Order: sequence, then structure tokens, then C-alpha cells
Amino acid sequence: MAPASRRRVTAASVAATAVAALVSGAPSTMHSIATRRPLLDTVRAAATLVPRCAPANPGRPVGAPPLSLGTLVAGGFAHGAVSLFWGTVLAQVLPPGRRAIWGAAAGAGIHVVDLGLVARLPRLAAMRALPQLPQLGDHIAFGAAVGFLLDRWDPPMHSTGPAGQATSSSAFG
Repeated sequence: MAPASRRRVTAASVAATAVAALVSGAPSTMHSIATRRPLLDTVRAAATLVPRCAPANPGRPVGAPPLSLGTLVAGGFAHGAVSLFWGTVLAQVLPPGRRAIWGAAAGAGIHVVDLGLVARLPRLAAMRALPQLPQLGDHIAFGAAVGFLLDRWDPPMHSTGPAGQATSSSAFG
């Protein structure tokens, strides 16, 4: 069984990731509204991460699957899986007490990996076709939100409890 401190970090990182994944799409959503682009282009693009959802479709963004319930589910699943991966990484590497600032910087790096490297795969053309500045904003917002929430929900150890064990006031303890 994992030590209590390990479980707390995991619970806090999953919760922070879930919230961040939901709210960090604000920059691209605002951009889509302002430019009258389809709001679900990002979901279609994320769905291309699922191999069976990556056919070329004339009349839609390059390489984007048709909009269907299956596409929405695949896009949501893919986004959730990628977010959980990056949220877990951030929870392990961001320095306690300054995680929001470092998370924002890490979000910019994640953008480079996700859309600058991974999206170069031919079947991910729909991801490359997304406007990059709003996507950068989403990634920075994700990293900052994960870091901010981790600093609130999994604060640095700050005192010593019984038997010399470190304690914290985490909401996930």
C-alpha cells in the first residue's frame, strides 16, 4: 500500500488535472467565438489521437473526422488521457509553493511537445490545422491551473507531527 503522502499527491493531482482540463480551453473557445470558427474543431482534432477517428474528410478541417457522438466521445477520451498524463507529470515536477508560475511555463513547453512534435504525425493534421496562439493559451492555462490548484490542495509539508512525520493541511489527506 502506498504511503499516505503518495495517495494525497495522486488524489490532488487527479483533481487538479480534472478541473484544469475543463477550464483551460477558455482561450481557444473565446478565439473560436470571436472568429466564428466551429467550437468543436478542437474536439475533432483531439479525436484524431484515437486511430480509428483519423480519416481524411473533405469539407472539414484537414484530417478531422465527421462530428458525431463517437467523435465527441473519442475527443473527450483523448483529451482526458493526455491531460491526465501531463497533470501527473506536472504534479511530480513542479516545485511546491510556486507551482502556478512554473506550471504556466511548463504549459508552454507542453504545447511545443503536443502541437509542435506529436502533431507532426500525418494522421494528426487536424491538430496542426488549429490556430496555434489560442492553443498555446490553453496549454499555459492548463499548466497554471494545475499548479495553482496543487498549491492549494497539496501544500508543501510545513510542520512535524507525531513520531517526527511531516504533516500538511491538504484537502486530500
